[in-house]
Amino acid sequence: MKLKALFVSFLLINFFSSCKKDSVPEDPHNQTLLGKNLDQIRHEIAGKAQVRRELSNGVAGPIGTDIPSGKGDLYQFLFNDTVKITDFTSQNVFIHERAKVSKKIAPGYTTAQFMYELSDPSRHFVMQEIKRDSLIIDAGFTSGGGWEYSLVRTP
Repeated sequence: MKLKALFVSFLLINFFSSCKKDSVPEDPHNQTLLGKNLDQIRHEIAGKAQVRRELSNGVAGPIGTDIPSGKGDLYQFLFNDTVKITDFTSQNVFIHERAKVSKKIAPGYTTAQFMYELSDPSRHFVMQEIKRDSLIIDAGFTSGGGWEYSLVRTP
């Protein structure tokens, strides 16, 4: 009797262990840019993107602001590491030609990342990740603090 129970247990264990488990496939559109090489980052960020969400570190913690579609500042990441920013409200255009790109430990990071230092020496960008159709960047200040922007790609 014990042998029969042991045999049935063995069959049940084999049956359940051989069942295929459905795993959730990783979304190929979600990927971190931290730790990627510079050419991969340039490829992923190339083109136009419009700010849709801003997150700042306030005194009481993070403060998020959603921006209506079509009403955020427009960022263009061009060749030669040029960043063109069009302010939605004033329509002023700021062109940061040939941002200085270097790998170093940016404020708030524990490992070296590629940091885009703009022509305004107190500003920098760290390209964090791609989430679906959004580019997430850390737009910080060398003095500390800053913003996290969620930018949606535009045609």
